Amino acid sequence: MYNGYKQLYMVRQTGDSMSRGRKPSIREMERDIKDMRQYLMQFTQAVSMDIHRLNVILFSYLKQQGAAEEITCQSCQQEILIPLIEGIEKEEICPSCNKPLNEGQPTLNDFTGESE
Repeated sequence: MYNGYKQLYMVRQTGDSMSRGRKPSIREMERDIKDMRQYLMQFTQAVSMDIHRLNVILFSYLKQQGAAEEITCQSCQQEILIPLIEGIEKEEICPSCNKPLNEGQPTLNDFTGESE
């Protein structure tokens, strides 16, 4: 990606209408905006993939060290890894369906007969 960007940038830099003292045409500006969108989309996808990879590595390490708990949401069946680290609150809402993770599971009150 970098080489392609560098090549395109060098072509645009040498052939840019602004360097010749005239305003760019609407087509030139539209082409530049389209190119900019494409590069931003590629950059965003690359960053997203890197973040996902780091999440996988981090949670795999935490799970291996016994510092993560794997929970299955009762509503959507999504498996969720929750870090068990002091100072980080335990997740109570499923990030996939936004429903409580303990929905449908018996509580202590169910066994004692008390209401909240």
